[in-house]
Amino acid sequence: MKTSRLFETAAKGNVEELRRLLAENPLILHQVGITCSENPLHFASGAGHLDYTKEILILNPKFAEELNSEGYSPLHLASANGHAEIVKEIIKVNPSLCRLVGRDGKTALHFAALRGRVDVIREVLANCDGCLEDVTAQGETALHLAVKNYQIESFRVLMDWVKQRNAEQILNTKDGCGNTVLHLAVWKKQQQVLESLLANTTGILEINATNTTGLTALDLLSIFPSEAGDRELHEILHRANALKSRDLTLHDPNNPPLPTTETDFIEHFKFHQGRDSPSDVRSTLLVIAVLVTTATYQLGLNPPGDVWQDGQGHTPGHQSWARLT
Repeated sequence: MKTSRLFETAAKGNVEELRRLLAENPLILHQVGITCSENPLHFASGAGHLDYTKEILILNPKFAEELNSEGYSPLHLASANGHAEIVKEIIKVNPSLCRLVGRDGKTALHFAALRGRVDVIREVLANCDGCLEDVTAQGETALHLAVKNYQIESFRVLMDWVKQRNAEQILNTKDGCGNTVLHLAVWKKQQQVLESLLANTTGILEINATNTTGLTALDLLSIFPSEAGDRELHEILHRANALKSRDLTLHDPNNPPLPTTETDFIEHFKFHQGRDSPSDVRSTLLVIAVLVTTATYQLGLNPPGDVWQDGQGHTPGHQSWARLT
């Protein structure tokens, strides 16, 4: 069949043979979709045949929009394989293809980031300002994927773009498990990434963000210890005022610790003009009234001092003290 010959020309990048086939059957490119989910541009872009790609884009630019049976577009394949010139040609035809979602919700930038294709990353970002905000089906940005797959150079290129556009807030994006890029950098023991994250993001990066299991980045360092690098990572996080999740409430200005002395107790419940509303006062008085009533009731049941409740002596392991302090 001539369509099989067409795919052979695409796999080899043979432009002359393509033209001969078109001379024999001018409709051959329009008949491809009838028998196969793939088109010649999938083959050519994935294999890196630039001239053939250019020819197909002129003859049928709609091929660039199609996903094959695996859920990949020609731009996905070119990006994953690092064919930056082909990526450039496809984007010229339709820049919106940069945000075309393929398998697992991934875009061309996602594939480039996880495979370390830095030239492709630069090409895509130069033509699509919003690409870095796109997330996969698992909620991962390109930054997440770069760190998760140990693609340090990809991360650096992406971070340069973030800094140039003052888009540091994107670093706080959480994936489907609630992990930020900081969580992943600590989990994967990537000191260079951690240092880069903390270098120029003071006040923007959420150092103590918690994931869906309530863990901070510092928690992950403790839960997944290793023999090398943990001390350095801990020191870096300590200098950045990182905390474990159990310590967060003690440092939360919106959730101050309970009073521990009589003076603190009085100050804690004192009415403050401008801070407390009448409803707040009524709620506080109600709580105090309940506490006093409960304490009085318990006092009647359990006299002060060390008194055995049954009056019959005691048995080890069955003590019931009633001391009020």
